[in-house]
Formats: sequence, structure tokens, C-alpha cells
Amino acid sequence: MKCRVAYVCEFPTLLGGEHSMLAFLKGSREWLEPTVIAPATGRLAEALAARGIDHLPWWGGEEGQATLASGLRERRVELVHANSLMTADRARRLGKRLGLPAIAHVRDIMRLSDGRKGRLAKLDAIIAVSKAVASDLIAQGLPGDLVKTIHNGVDGASLRSQVVPGRFRAELGLPPESRLLGCIGQVALRKGQDLFLEMAESLADRDGTIHFVLAGARYSSKEESRQFEEGLHEKATGSRLRGRVHFVGYRTDVPSILNDLDLLVIPSRQEPLSRVLLEGLALGVPVVATNVGGMEELLDHGRTGLLVAPDDAATLAEAAWELLRDEPRRRELRPMGPRWVSERFSVERQTQAIRSLYEDVLGR
Repeated sequence: MKCRVAYVCEFPTLLGGEHSMLAFLKGSREWLEPTVIAPATGRLAEALAARGIDHLPWWGGEEGQATLASGLRERRVELVHANSLMTADRARRLGKRLGLPAIAHVRDIMRLSDGRKGRLAKLDAIIAVSKAVASDLIAQGLPGDLVKTIHNGVDGASLRSQVVPGRFRAELGLPPESRLLGCIGQVALRKGQDLFLEMAESLADRDGTIHFVLAGARYSSKEESRQFEEGLHEKATGSRLRGRVHFVGYRTDVPSILNDLDLLVIPSRQEPLSRVLLEGLALGVPVVATNVGGMEELLDHGRTGLLVAPDDAATLAEAAWELLRDEPRRRELRPMGPRWVSERFSVERQTQAIRSLYEDVLGR
């Protein structure tokens, strides 16, 4: 009999946490019967429909909770699983209402209020996406036996099947001799796109063939977030970078973009676990990343890429330049990434670990 689980998602977007959930659901089809509670419209709703995954629209208020509870009873759901820290309390309340266990995925490193810590402690289990996240939760007072580290998994074969070699470079109109460095992720201060552009200025002065791409969108409506994005565009149009920086916004063809990069740069100031880093490695892209959060768990320094100190554009530039000017080294790195991901961060490993946790929680 398949395990019937309800997944609670807060936002309509399709970002790292949602992609990780969808990859897990795809890898668990033989033993799992999922229902995803999520906003009625948006990219996530479209992705669920395209994959034929049962979708219950999220409803707020007491009446909405009653409607959701009724839908989950009809589906004979056995477990409620929050896909993020922000939905953990909603999942816990739903579970309590239905008399079901509830667990939560934590994909963030952030300071928790005493109230939130108390509510998290009432869950039946917490999945931390990295050891760094787990350590942070335990350091803040969550019981160690409640927190289990399960890294996200990626499907290298699926990623490779989506690649159209050369298409992205052709879209940008780059000359054949150009080299392309990319930064992919939500536009936000913690993602460090400003550091990427500071690095770009240094590299652009050294080599006129290098181009830089920024893929991702801003989702925060806060004024400081808007100003941060405006500052990126202002810097990119300065004399040192004019015509060399390409903003391409939110993309659904990330595998093709990654495949066309000479180097993936992840300049984050805070990063619990970088999904795009794993995807880049799975596609054999050399990586330079800042050593924050869970990054050192994902990147084997010197073998699959380079880790550098955070918040230091000069050090980032030197590491990127070291790899750019050493083509034999980059060729050595390329086959290491796919092997590393296949051995340690496969969807199969993630799926088996979560299945084992479900069985423990359900007493099977």
C-alpha cells in the first residue's frame, strides 16, 4: 500500500524548495501517493498539473482549514509534511486537527523566536537540508533527536536530457571565442549578486572576451530589495561592464544555461543548501562558491570546484581567474562533479532517507 502524504507549500513560485519537492515526488512514485496543498494559481500549480500531482488549493481562516481537513480525510492522508519552515505551523495545526503526525522541511538558517521554537518542538520530526541547518536548529535549542539531516537530491540524467547545447549562447549573441560566467538564483542581498558584479569588474579589466549572466528574479517587495536590484542594473551599465552583463530574469531552461557556462559562480552571503550548485556539478560545470552554510558539504574543494571566503569580491575574482586561465584544470574538474553528485546527492538517496523517516514516524 502506498504512503499517503499531504505536502504544505506557502508560495505559488517555483524556486529551489519547490523544485526539490517535485524531484522527490517524481522519485517516489512507486511507494508514495502525494497531495500538495498550495496556492490555486501560479508556476507551482502549473507544474503540479503538468505532472498529474493531486493539488488542493490553500485556503485561509477557519472555514478554509475545515475545507482542507475534509479534503485530506477523503484522501485518507496519513501524514502532513510542511515543505518549508514558514509552513511548519500550518502543517502542525492541520495534523492536530486530523489526528495525524506532522513533520517539516527546514531549508533556512535564521534566528527563531522562542514561540516558533516551541511550536517546532511539537512536530514529530524536522528534516534539515544540510548539517549546517541541523546544527543551527540544535544550537537554538531544538532537540537533537527531532532533527534529521537529509540533503536534497538531483537527477543528473533528467538534467542532461533537458540540455540544448549552445542555445543560450546563441540567444545572447556571443562570439565563439567568448567565455561565460553565470550567477543563478533569486535576486536578493543574501545571494550576493552585487559581489558577482564586483568580481565581474575585476575580470572584465583582465580579459575582454568574458561575459557575465545573471539569471533569476526578485520576489521581495521591500524597498531595500527593490533598491538592491536597481543597484545591480546601475553597476552593470557602468563603463567597465557595459555590454558584458546579461540579465535574463526567471528561466525554466536552467540546465541549458548551466551547460553553456565556463564557470558557475555562487557568491552567497548565506546559503543553507544551494540546489543550483548541485545541478551545476551534475552537469559537469566548474564552480566557485563562497564557503557559507552548507556549501562545504556540497562542494569538494579542489576536486569539484573552489570554495572561497564570503563577502570578498577580490578573493572571488582571484579564484574565478585561477580556473578561467587554466583550461586543463577545468577539463579535469568537469567529470568529477557528476560522479560526486551521483554518489552523494542522488534523488534515490534522498528518497530512501525520507521514506525511512516516514516509516519511523508512522510506526511501520
